[in-house]
Amino acid sequence: MIQLILDLYQHSNFDFTQYAFPSDPLRDRFREWQDYYRLKWAIAKAIQPNSILEIGVRFGYSAIAFLQAVPKAHYVGIDIDNNSFGGQQGAIDWAKQITEGYHTDFIIGNTQEMNEFPSPEIYDLIHVDAQQDGDGTYHDLSLATKQARYILVDGLFWTAENFQASLNWVRDNQRHFEYFIGIPGYAGELLIKVKSPSVTTDCWLSNTTDRQTDRQNRQTVVSFYQLIRKVTIFKTVGDMTTTNSLGGNCLILA
Repeated sequence: MIQLILDLYQHSNFDFTQYAFPSDPLRDRFREWQDYYRLKWAIAKAIQPNSILEIGVRFGYSAIAFLQAVPKAHYVGIDIDNNSFGGQQGAIDWAKQITEGYHTDFIIGNTQEMNEFPSPEIYDLIHVDAQQDGDGTYHDLSLATKQARYILVDGLFWTAENFQASLNWVRDNQRHFEYFIGIPGYAGELLIKVKSPSVTTDCWLSNTTDRQTDRQNRQTVVSFYQLIRKVTIFKTVGDMTTTNSLGGNCLILA
């Protein structure tokens, strides 16, 4: 899978700026975002999802990357429609405009208040890109496990806290997935292959790591976080039980 993604990425000419909002407050970052959205295009092209759920839409740049890769997919986007966590109030209207002509549905809502995502549907791909403060990512990951065949986590490397929460989720819920692949880049992508998604899956919904253990492991996690940002690929090759035993449970390919 990872080789396919990298091959598609290297040969892609997808250019999100053709669809970018001209007055985007973050337009000064467009140059460094080129590869970022090209990678999302490649991931969708490799997975070929028939259904996509995205948590955190903003101006729809990821949405159009996915739909350009898989034009026949049904896309559902959920956005809280405010300025928190990199969002932009009203941006969802632009997302609707640039994805017109595709099979899309947009919902304004807060996934942190949900116990399951809209519709009992099992989505082929769920993109987690909303409340990236650690606990928010953990919660959305837990819901996604019940309704996704693949999960793509955006912003793995935004902060050490978000990185740690993602690893906590991997540790707590390892029985529910086949593998995960981490791809460093602008923000870091974590691709997870879920074993058997089901709305009845028993999954931790909150980041409940013991605080004393958390303090003891924090420096190890931060050090690993700093290392992994420089690595090409990492994936599980066995059970991951604690954040300070990754050396025996993680394959790092430089």
